[in-house]
Amino acid sequence: MDEKIAKHLETNKKLIQQHDSKNITKEDKFRSELLNLARKQGCENELKQTLDKYDSLIRGCTNPIEKKDIALNGIVEIHRLLNVSGALSVDGVEILPQTRSLIE
Repeated sequence: MDEKIAKHLETNKKLIQQHDSKNITKEDKFRSELLNLARKQGCENELKQTLDKYDSLIRGCTNPIEKKDIALNGIVEIHRLLNVSGALSVDGVEILPQTRSLIE
């Protein structure tokens, strides 16, 4: 293999690993914040079970479209579990409307 190509591939590999590491760190932090909120609301165990359920479903799925649908279902379930009353939007699309109590 050409030395320039090998160096380029190694650089790309490092960049991908750094990107993946940053995303994992962000997700871990976000999950930790969700668990803290759930602990305050008394539903920490339910949240852990929900996260485990959807993690397992996503891991077992090979279709990217189905993975996204599974993830959206998980987001909706967590939104409801935490009694969030504001609207839920994902990628600029409203998935769940705001609850009536905040609208009025």
